[in-house]
Amino acid sequence: MTLPQMVLLRCQQCSATLHHLPGQPLARCAFCGSSYLVSRPPDPAARPAMRLVPFSLQPVRARELFVRWLGKGILRPGNLARASDIEEPKAVFVPVYLGQCRAHSNWTAEVEHRRVRRVDLGKWPGHALGDLKFTVASESETQALSGAHDAEYERVCVLASRGVDEGQFGSLSEFDWSKLAPVDAGLLGEAALEEPVVPLEEASSRMKARVQEAEERACAAMVPGPAFGGLKVNTIVDVREVELALVPIFAMGYTYQGKRFRGLVNGTTGRVAAEAPLSTPRLAVAGAALLGVPALILWFLWRRRL
Repeated sequence: MTLPQMVLLRCQQCSATLHHLPGQPLARCAFCGSSYLVSRPPDPAARPAMRLVPFSLQPVRARELFVRWLGKGILRPGNLARASDIEEPKAVFVPVYLGQCRAHSNWTAEVEHRRVRRVDLGKWPGHALGDLKFTVASESETQALSGAHDAEYERVCVLASRGVDEGQFGSLSEFDWSKLAPVDAGLLGEAALEEPVVPLEEASSRMKARVQEAEERACAAMVPGPAFGGLKVNTIVDVREVELALVPIFAMGYTYQGKRFRGLVNGTTGRVAAEAPLSTPRLAVAGAALLGVPALILWFLWRRRL
């Protein structure tokens, strides 16, 4: 793997550290837009990424999709796409950890079985609905159950970025991991590379936590019956292999009514995740509609009683 010599700049506002080519202009941070960038020497102990998912989307197309996204949304201002000063997309390879995990879970739960039976009353005169001859009674019993679940989890993804919001990154959907290729200068192009900030040990802990959450959902699906409680899941997660990889992101920014907002575009699928302002008039209309429906129902019920 032969890579060109790159310059390392650290943003003083969001603390993201970006590698970029010496001849490539980088006057502002690709993520927060700050101009306070400080050159720093590379860390000799830093662990380089060995594989990446290449860009399959052109910047022009990424901008088109971002503008289209701004024009959608019921609660956003109607002129958001037209009145915003949209910055040019900035191609960035963002670091992530990919892990291969195996999980074994043991679970216990209490399942409630309900049974409805008919109770004969003989004859009960004078009721508003007429003479009652029977009614129904509901009975329930609790049964303790247990089970086990085993699963393999491939490419559990943990974000290792400082400049990318984790919530926005999670909304970008999956990347095509089948396109993972060795890091090469030809695939990097003019994109910047962000330096990872999450240690390997912390990434492994996050992977275990995500697998445990997935195991709880899988074990809950194994419990028979619609009503159960007291579900307890004990999971052992073995993180077998972890690699540092790079995924393609277009960092977007735009200014609307003097305020800057940030966004991301998936460099392979074109999916957009971004901040957006809310329209006060539209919020007022939506709130009135939500309050109006219950009021209308109450008025209708009151009218029926008259």
